Amino acid sequence: MLLERIDLAREGDFPLGPLMVRPSVHRLDAADGTELRLQPQVMRVLVALARQPGEVVTRDALIRTCWGGGIVTDESLGRCISRLRATFREAGAEALSIEPISKSGYRLLAPAAPPPESPAIPDMPEEPAAVVPPFPMPAPAPGATPGAPPVWGRSLRRAALAGVALLALGAAGAGIVLRGDPGAWEADGVRLLTMGNEAEYAPALSPDGTRLLFARLAEDGEGQDLFLRPLAGGPDRRLTDAPGLDEAAAWSPDGTEIAFVRGSANAPEQCRILVLRLPQGPERDLGPCRDLQFTTMAWSGDGRELILTDRTSRLGGGLQALSLADGTRRPLTDPTATALGDLLPTVSPDGTRLAFARRFAPGAFDVMVLELATGEVRRLTEDLSRIQGLAWAPDGQGLFATSRRGGDTGVWWIPLDGGAPRRLLPGLRSLGSVSAAAAEPLLVVESRVERSSLLELDADTGAPRQTDAGFGADRQPAFAPDGRLAFVSERSGTAELWLREADGAVRPLTQLGSSYLVDPRWSADGRRIVFAASIEGTVDVYLLSLEDGQVRRLTADAQVKWEPAFAAGGQAVHYSGGGVGATALRSVPLDAEGRPAGPPVPGPEAAGVLPGPGGDLYLLSRDRRSVLRRPAGGGPDETLFDAGGTAIEDWDVAAGRIALLLRLPDQPELARVGVLDAATGRFTPFDGVAPVSSPGGVALSPDGRTVVAVQAHLPDIRLHAVTLKPR
Repeated sequence: MLLERIDLAREGDFPLGPLMVRPSVHRLDAADGTELRLQPQVMRVLVALARQPGEVVTRDALIRTCWGGGIVTDESLGRCISRLRATFREAGAEALSIEPISKSGYRLLAPAAPPPESPAIPDMPEEPAAVVPPFPMPAPAPGATPGAPPVWGRSLRRAALAGVALLALGAAGAGIVLRGDPGAWEADGVRLLTMGNEAEYAPALSPDGTRLLFARLAEDGEGQDLFLRPLAGGPDRRLTDAPGLDEAAAWSPDGTEIAFVRGSANAPEQCRILVLRLPQGPERDLGPCRDLQFTTMAWSGDGRELILTDRTSRLGGGLQALSLADGTRRPLTDPTATALGDLLPTVSPDGTRLAFARRFAPGAFDVMVLELATGEVRRLTEDLSRIQGLAWAPDGQGLFATSRRGGDTGVWWIPLDGGAPRRLLPGLRSLGSVSAAAAEPLLVVESRVERSSLLELDADTGAPRQTDAGFGADRQPAFAPDGRLAFVSERSGTAELWLREADGAVRPLTQLGSSYLVDPRWSADGRRIVFAASIEGTVDVYLLSLEDGQVRRLTADAQVKWEPAFAAGGQAVHYSGGGVGATALRSVPLDAEGRPAGPPVPGPEAAGVLPGPGGDLYLLSRDRRSVLRRPAGGGPDETLFDAGGTAIEDWDVAAGRIALLLRLPDQPELARVGVLDAATGRFTPFDGVAPVSSPGGVALSPDGRTVVAVQAHLPDIRLHAVTLKPR
């Protein structure tokens, strides 16, 4: 039995009863010509079972070969098995069946057919190709000590838009040839473009591939401007020098103009769309953009319109076209009711197609293509992975994407004809934006290392006590009753639960491969943790049992969910959830084993609820502006705290105190910590402490003496040139 995760791109086609299985393109071909698509994870399960037809494949073996090991819910494996059975019925392959073996695993029963062979490892060439050394790991950027975190723009915040930070760009080198399946392009070499300690990001290659447009963060962290770099050599040229944040730059098709947005991190909804004629013409204002954090742009093929994201709600919206002549706007896409918005527009070199990323859930995207002449939209990928950048290949036959589809972040080639995506670059660093030249086989990729740390504060004075080193995007702390600390981190590359023991030792609790994991809360006995996570494209509430390491899914619907918490006595879990523009609190009853004992039911009229002493309940108002107490013996709710016009980002309850994380109205990415005495209603804000991250989370120790918040540090961001060659 192979122990490595199945690589579908390297699996050959094989017959299975009346079907032909084609793993590399995630497809089953029936005898009548019907083609049935499977999600990649479902196809991996089928391949694993087909390698041993008629034999029992244990649950552990399936997890190792299909998920790469780690903690996988029974529901995740069960959904894959159920989907395979349904597909067999749909294909008319009644002779195929999957039999469960009690307390062991599954076996595939099929008509006699030779099992597929494990893929052969290609021979190494006699003389190894020259390899570019791995990317250097630069020294930490200045400003990473506790104190006021720097302000940076949308490009630096893009990880939060998708749910959190990224994973890994790797050392790729000249002469790398990725064997296994046909494709149009392969990586031929990588070189570092950012040589200093500056944060350079959001690359945009000129159509002829000779010039690179990018944003650079000011040294004091208080603004960012656009720069132009000739790739053949020569000094950078500053293109903008104005207060605020300049970003989301895009080239006109003829390379004579650029469009970009300008705004302020303190008021991201107050931004403007500008056009600048090169080399240094005057700026032309085309009107407002919806939100600095969400706006990305592309020029139409004829240069008459800008195509941009339109954030129509707090979760997202469709794409629209803005006329450069008269400023009128027209809609281009309309996400379905189950999607959260369209992002990252990019126009094909011939101007006939628009590709974009559609967000179906936090951290779950797929690539879509719009035929501009007909309005037809089709979906190129079906794996619901995080996508951070998207760019057309020079020949228009496919796209390059920075994506987590393989479990880590890489550069992927996505063919337009619907074939299986193929990885171009593995890696060691996280990936963000990607840009391609229309006339040259060249990519520029943004890599980054996101960093945030857990900051301990004295709950009486707010004085800092200890700051963790910040190994990478640590956030969402939660204290156990015995003082241990659970938190969310991307130290391993994906959002997972981690645990800090009483002696300071840190270890992972999950290996779910999630692109979105938030709001862990402990049970009163310290044996379980609930949290919300996006796994296989849907956001649900999960329960982790620390006694056996099992993860159980508590909900199963299409709504986004957050802030789960155990009810008093641990017999139910409350959570907030909803679709676009709608939020409600619901409760899931639990049995003694921590499994759902019934469907979710409406909960209290609140955005969140936490148990208090003596059966009291603490409620967070639906507008997140007030904290209330509901007496156990009945009676009206009592308002303990009113934040006025300030939103309560997060909260925690312990020892008669309530820790609050208040989002700063004039700086939405920063928050202030304070402690509320539930007995007296007295609120003590930590005004002498530098603001912390929003979102980030807050936790209060069981004895009420320590507050843990999240301190963001300036990420390390660099640009790399990737040369390509036809395959």
